Amino acid sequence: MKKLKALISVTLCLIIACSSAAVSYAINEDPMALKQTSVSKDINSPMAEDEQIIHAEKFKDNYEIYDLIDVSVHNSTINWDKVLASGVKNVMIRVGYRGYQTGSLNVDTAFERNIQGATKAGLNVGVYFYSQAISRAEAIEEADYAIQKVAGYNLKLPIAFDCEYAESKGKFTGRLYDAKLTKDELTSVCLAFCNRVAAAGYDGMVYASATMFTDHMTVDNISTYYDIWLAHYTNCTNYAGDYCLWQYTSKGTVDGITGNVDRNYLYVKKDDGTKEPRYLRVTASVLDLYVNYKAQLYTFKDEEALAKLGGTVSDVKWSSSDNTILTVDNTGVITAMAEGRAEITAEITVKLPENKENTTTETTTTEEKTDNTLTIKDSVVIDVKAVPVVTPPSGGDGGDSGSTTPSDGNNIFSEIMQSIISMFMQLIQGLLGVFKSIA
Repeated sequence: MKKLKALISVTLCLIIACSSAAVSYAINEDPMALKQTSVSKDINSPMAEDEQIIHAEKFKDNYEIYDLIDVSVHNSTINWDKVLASGVKNVMIRVGYRGYQTGSLNVDTAFERNIQGATKAGLNVGVYFYSQAISRAEAIEEADYAIQKVAGYNLKLPIAFDCEYAESKGKFTGRLYDAKLTKDELTSVCLAFCNRVAAAGYDGMVYASATMFTDHMTVDNISTYYDIWLAHYTNCTNYAGDYCLWQYTSKGTVDGITGNVDRNYLYVKKDDGTKEPRYLRVTASVLDLYVNYKAQLYTFKDEEALAKLGGTVSDVKWSSSDNTILTVDNTGVITAMAEGRAEITAEITVKLPENKENTTTETTTTEEKTDNTLTIKDSVVIDVKAVPVVTPPSGGDGGDSGSTTPSDGNNIFSEIMQSIISMFMQLIQGLLGVFKSIA
């Protein structure tokens, strides 16, 4: 009997410990949960909403200016009919986030409730993913995650890449901050996300603070082709770069939302009747190439193939099948010139060691061996598509999502409880096994 009591005590302790760990893990992995209790030194102290806003001169004549809010599970349950009645017709909803510690992908547990409620009420909806990606591969994974979650919904605003460091007690922390990416590396991560959502037919956008854009990435390589969502908490931003969305405060108030909410201004260029393309977008269906940015140095399985060859790349020559559609310079920078299709080819010369024989490689490229050199050619067909001028969004039919609104109980604690119940059942099963052995 004493053994049984001791066993039950240990089991209960394990249940409590696992439950506490599950709650701590689920909350602490969300970088936005940290942000709720931190003073952001990256975007300045949050300004009060009643301060007079001064818009940049460039937006005063040829642009329509709209109110926009952005929300997540941290805004609790929202009455979307009241939000629309207050005059706010545009919203960016958090679809998910990557954990700032382990890097796990997580859905925002209020996402379904928010997107269904907002579209039903008639708001124009876009989404954002709070990233902690430290590589292009992870950014693509996040884009695919967001694309999968918004399938079936009618987005009238972009899918945005939220690029910011996690922050705790006034200090930056987390895997993205610890990675110490260079400007080029972080820029390429942002582009990888946007390229992926663009290939899926959505508009890409990058969210960051003025400091992040200025000091930690080459923003011009992004803003030429994708929209910029600027976070700068001030009544008159001095940010000199391009942007079409400005988050000016985190202390806003909107009827239908309890507590503070992020408020933004959306700038949309007036339709002048020309219908000229706003920009040209390059998409590659075969390879993930940069857009008007330095392309991959070689397009076959580079590191693996070179390791087998034991050689080094001595020369790379780039060419385009049609320079009226696409041009490429000697460093691999691809520039879109007009709508259409062209083939980009990379011809790589590899110097082989004199004492090493040529070995076969797992590549579909064309190979020509001459003495101690190997020439490899690879190409990819690129489509250039013109993106028309965006027309000003309006309230109205937000589209039928095809599903019903879930109950208000669908929040962060539902996933926590599921995790606890699962662990509890596993412990019970183990306990029953022990009981059987004792019996």
